[in-house]
Amino acid sequence: MTAAVPRRVSAPVIALVLVTLLVLALISVLAADAASGDNLVLRDAGALSRAGGPIASMIADLAAALTLGGAVVSGWLLREQADRARAMTLVAIGAATTTLARGMSLAFSYAVATGQSVGSARFGSDLNVFLATDLGIWLVTAVAIAATATTIAVTGTSRGTARTVAVAAGLVAFSSAMTGHAGGGEDHEVATSTMLVHLLAVGIWLGGLAVLQLLPATSRDDMAVVRG
Repeated sequence: MTAAVPRRVSAPVIALVLVTLLVLALISVLAADAASGDNLVLRDAGALSRAGGPIASMIADLAAALTLGGAVVSGWLLREQADRARAMTLVAIGAATTTLARGMSLAFSYAVATGQSVGSARFGSDLNVFLATDLGIWLVTAVAIAATATTIAVTGTSRGTARTVAVAAGLVAFSSAMTGHAGGGEDHEVATSTMLVHLLAVGIWLGGLAVLQLLPATSRDDMAVVRG
């Protein structure tokens, strides 16, 4: 008996999905900007900050999912060293992208919170105050842990390295959950716990599938022909 062999997702399809996500992000930003009208609660930090913040956050979340899911797959599921090496390359790229995107998100969040447009003469003048807030602390923590995960990911391809990166990626998810808008509500603990579970589950599922699809077809267990 021969089991059915699932079709491999091609690179153009993956690229199309990524482009679609970026287009949807831009549409969401434009729609939110149009809906807000002139009712500004804070000083206007400029179009770059208003549009760049959500886009940077989306890129960071997707890259973080790739890092977490890829690290879990590498640390617990892949048996061949060559497969782990390929997967850990993707994990390192994902972790580096997360670091850069989280850094951009930090800059845009500061700009929006202080009403200082990026690149203005006063930009950064109140940074020490912003970084002392809960939001600033958790944003910096996410950047620092993501940078640490990147450093670890490029040091090796062993199971231990992959599992360490997975733990670090989980801590990045925790930091992200602490910056959610629900984190400041009355049900703070419930809100952040729910967000953390969501980020971990989606990250392992989505990132893991992405890494498996990007591995060579001959290296994937689900592409093997089972004979009975």
